[in-house]
Amino acid sequence: MKNRFTSLLTILTILVCITELMADKPIEGFGAVTKGGQDGEIYNVTNLNNSGPGSLRDAVSQGNRYVVFDTAGTIVLDSEIRIKVQNLTIDGSTAPAPGITIKKSELYMLCLGIAGGAQDIIIQYLRVQGMWEKGKESLGNNIGTVYIAGSNIRRIVLDHITTRNAYDSGLDIWGDIRDVTIQYCMIAYNYHPQTISHYPPPFRERKNISIHHCIYAHNLERNPQMRALTRNIDYVNNIIYDWFWYGIRIKNKWQPDEPKVTANLINNAFIPGEGRKEWALVFGESPGADEKDEGPDSVLPQGTVYTESDMDSLYVSGNLLPDENMDHYSTISQPLLIPEFAKVTTYEVSALADSVIPFVGTHYPLADEVSVFNTIQNLLNGIDPTEVKRSDEVMKQGFILHQNYPNPFNPTTKINYEIPIMNYVELNIYNLLGEKVETLVSGVQEAGRHQVTWDASEFTSGVYIYRLTTNGGFSDTKKLLLLK
Repeated sequence: MKNRFTSLLTILTILVCITELMADKPIEGFGAVTKGGQDGEIYNVTNLNNSGPGSLRDAVSQGNRYVVFDTAGTIVLDSEIRIKVQNLTIDGSTAPAPGITIKKSELYMLCLGIAGGAQDIIIQYLRVQGMWEKGKESLGNNIGTVYIAGSNIRRIVLDHITTRNAYDSGLDIWGDIRDVTIQYCMIAYNYHPQTISHYPPPFRERKNISIHHCIYAHNLERNPQMRALTRNIDYVNNIIYDWFWYGIRIKNKWQPDEPKVTANLINNAFIPGEGRKEWALVFGESPGADEKDEGPDSVLPQGTVYTESDMDSLYVSGNLLPDENMDHYSTISQPLLIPEFAKVTTYEVSALADSVIPFVGTHYPLADEVSVFNTIQNLLNGIDPTEVKRSDEVMKQGFILHQNYPNPFNPTTKINYEIPIMNYVELNIYNLLGEKVETLVSGVQEAGRHQVTWDASEFTSGVYIYRLTTNGGFSDTKKLLLLK
């Protein structure tokens, strides 16, 4: 009986640890209270069909469900999937490689919408892909990928979502919405992906929205744009890279008597690419004291409180901004009050390369997504990306990081990797907080296959991350599970 109980306990422990392995990071922010479908029936998606039994569309047609995937690949939609139910979790982490991608088949349609009446919704580890591409403006307003819009929408979480190639509505929040978390998402290759807004009057309020630890990359603008009765936005530890027109814009007075925005903008990194360096953060219509900002005529240091601005309550602190940026003052001296349950883990900007980038997006990033991660990581680490090769090119030349074996393990496991040329190599172990706990390799190594043993005798059970980096621009990350 004792042996049977011990075996059962071991199985349960493995299941808990595997769940932690797939989750990467806990849900934080205002959406942390979201139940999702944790108490509902399990629905297995068994095919990639547009509709019918076993399809994703059928899975989300009812609430009180926890949706898992027995299949992987691309679901091509002939019309948008609109979620209007309550108590639903879509857990894309359960799909085998290469994960789940939802893709539109028509220009003038959306992919995935959370609509009026939806409450307690969690969507994790999906890629949602539109049809817009930079340089193909002839496609026009072909709409986008993901939106949250409607009345009485409450407690929504988008976690580790990659949403890309949208003209509009790349991740819009539009209407009467409360208690939302958007975390560890990649929002990339879009025209103007994210608006948090509502017009015309009567204005409906979006309130209590946490956007944290996300990457916005290669978007032309709206990363996001905030306006019109948008209250209590907690925008923390995001990375905004290579915008074309502007990074974030907080818009004012577009309509007569339009209500304003209140927001925290804390420890975010604005990293210019080929676009406008000075237009990273814009108050009003344009940088500086325009007619819809009425801010100071001169550039004030970040952290300066300027109370004569026409902006509402903005707390701006700790952000990495280009020197040319003009709008980065605060209008209040303390951050907006965030309840204890909604506070998010906050890193210094200098720690984002290791604490955020490895955890963003789906479990199965595409080559161009990996390239974005590596480029941003190099820039944050002070490395000129023009001096290193794109990660997808480097990988083709034979840099490989293998999955550790055994996995799970106790207390030792072997990590193999291959380098095609003599190179400086680092192999580090991190915990799920992004903290480096051990360095296994640090130095120049000859070309060839290498093996390292990690002895984790002194560490507690749980999920850890190992990352291989080289001075040629290669970086790859995998997860391992210590089970004692």
